[in-house]
Amino acid sequence: MIVPKIKLRLQEIGDARRFYEILSNPNFIYFNAALASVEDEEIWLKHNLERRQNNIEWNYTILFNGELVGARVEIVMQPANQASEKVVLKNNYLKEGLLKKIFREKDGKMKDCYLYAKIL
Repeated sequence: MIVPKIKLRLQEIGDARRFYEILSNPNFIYFNAALASVEDEEIWLKHNLERRQNNIEWNYTILFNGELVGARVEIVMQPANQASEKVVLKNNYLKEGLLKKIFREKDGKMKDCYLYAKIL
């Protein structure tokens, strides 16, 4: 019996073509991703490192038996940002919990943030 293997890893630029295929599929209904080309997705993926370094967003590739089948998208948001919270909840992200002292303000103080996530 072959056991299926699921792997989660940080997204890479090389994932752009498969993500574009998934996001441009007319049956994909999780959120509106208006991508005109694979190059648009490459541009998005190139900014992932900056978003991770700023603790704003963490995105992962989901591999099933070595094939890219989806993504996990995480958004980190300060509790006071209620308008943005409405947007992520409207787009079917789940509020997974409160991360204590994870975001560093410009003055050096550490702030709590909520973690929202969605599987695509």
